[in-house]
Amino acid sequence: MITRIWAWPRRRFTVFLFFTSCVIFLITAIHYRNISVKEAKHDSFYRKRIIEHMRPVPRGGKLAAKLKPADLMARGLQNTDLRRVPRLIHQSWMSTELPARFQRWSDSCRGMHPEWEWVLWTDEDNANLVKTYFPWLEETYRALPSEIYRVDLSRSLYMYAFGGLYADLDMECLHPVESILDAYGMAQSPQTSSENAPVAFFGRMGLHNSLWASIPNAWMLSTPGHPFFLLPIQWTQWRSVFTHDAFKWAPYFGTAESVTGPIALRNAILEYGKSYGPEVSGGAKRLANRLAAHPMGSMFMNQTARGEGEGHRVELLHHDVIYPLSWHSWDHVEEEHTTCKSTSDSLDVNLCKDMLEVEAKGSITITYWSHTHEAFDPSGHSNWSMDHLYR
Repeated sequence: MITRIWAWPRRRFTVFLFFTSCVIFLITAIHYRNISVKEAKHDSFYRKRIIEHMRPVPRGGKLAAKLKPADLMARGLQNTDLRRVPRLIHQSWMSTELPARFQRWSDSCRGMHPEWEWVLWTDEDNANLVKTYFPWLEETYRALPSEIYRVDLSRSLYMYAFGGLYADLDMECLHPVESILDAYGMAQSPQTSSENAPVAFFGRMGLHNSLWASIPNAWMLSTPGHPFFLLPIQWTQWRSVFTHDAFKWAPYFGTAESVTGPIALRNAILEYGKSYGPEVSGGAKRLANRLAAHPMGSMFMNQTARGEGEGHRVELLHHDVIYPLSWHSWDHVEEEHTTCKSTSDSLDVNLCKDMLEVEAKGSITITYWSHTHEAFDPSGHSNWSMDHLYR
């Protein structure tokens, strides 16, 4: 059936995609129309707890140790603790040579976590990760139209296979993420981690939770093997058909944002909250069954943390904690745009942090939003943005 559809004349195929996308859009809109993310009161409560548990900035200049992606993959998954956030920092770039600004901000994250390990994934490493641990995904992965789609998708793969912290390279770390784990009562030693429930943390951006990009995929913190990550990965599998040329300019269908990026992440979080979250009776068990029926379910077959659908959760952090700088506000606050955007000639990170009062707000990170990827450029990169990052 699929083969016959792909063989249709271009005009007939385009019409088919258009009507199919309209149906999916309507179903999605109806499905999510009454869903909202957690109340602001909950977010504010935990922001105060994070401030109360804020860990001091490490001194001494030590950086997280470098760990090659191949060495991390060679460790295997057999002894993975599914209830503890491992001390791993994941970042990615097209090569191991980082632009000057990215190098400084990456070092800030390594410096905030000196006892952790730091993994820099290249495009080649991402392809090897898919081939090694997600071979059933390889056809979809390679068929995605540009590197930004594959880079976005790979973030969910890091979190599912290994867990830890993922941070974009235009993100500066201001305090250790253990401040978040402490605030949420997450035990961090192997001896006490059995008390934890598997958890994945994401950050809100801006004041309007209904906006399509209100939960960016620029930062993630998770225990490994969290069943939530099945949802954005399956979303990519289902939506990848809309990367066809007929839909690449449609904001909700074939763009990187909607297939593998922040729209995809937000929709996965909404689906999780509606159908599988801790407030939903039997939700954890249903997600465990869905995972067991998928190839991802066999990756941690010997571990028991989710075996019978035991509790797990997804937490959304207050917008001041991870994303105190929102690019939604740039249309209204010109000073933030010129002072805080990484590609601005007037970038001043210290003035930016003072202007945003990141210390008083309890910010763990700040992102300077380089937007280096260009979805419709064959290289996947914006040359204009890239030029500024080497200054």
